[in-house]
Amino acid sequence: MTHPKYSLETEETVLESLMGWGEHTNVRVQKAMLKLNTDCFYNACNCAIFRMIRDAFQKQEPFDFVSVLTMIDRNDDAIHQTQQNLIQNYRSIHASDANFEAYVSRLVTLAQLRKQLALAQRMIQEVHECSSPEQSHQILSSAMTEISGLSYRESKHGISNAQISEDFYEGLIGNDMKIPTTCDQL
Repeated sequence: MTHPKYSLETEETVLESLMGWGEHTNVRVQKAMLKLNTDCFYNACNCAIFRMIRDAFQKQEPFDFVSVLTMIDRNDDAIHQTQQNLIQNYRSIHASDANFEAYVSRLVTLAQLRKQLALAQRMIQEVHECSSPEQSHQILSSAMTEISGLSYRESKHGISNAQISEDFYEGLIGNDMKIPTTCDQL
């Protein structure tokens, strides 16, 4: 890993495994799709490829390497090149699928870390711009609560309540959509 906020190798390995299995009926794919979202992929091309896989998964269509290749816009050279690299990696140096679940968890944790760092950076900026010590203290307290609310357990087993609310108000949640939560009873 070259940077503490993302791992391109892990992103590629997860995408390669998903496309290697290529079907919505695979139990490992189903479990991964409950945890993964586009925020888990830092690289824009990897994110776009994951979005195609996710859309095909939700439609119960195949998402093997060739199927995804046909989904890519003909004029999008960067995504075509990324897909070609993923195909080449899978054929020659693909990591074992034995660690797939650990790689998925790592991507979720890295996405959570990026969210926490963004909140911390915003908090510091707001405190620097604030002239009132009382208001600065309130900003720090509120932001620290929000940052600590993005817990590892929540990131590993579901999405945050705030994210569910935001998605609902933006009209991104359908009536029959399954939402992963941190509550086992649900």
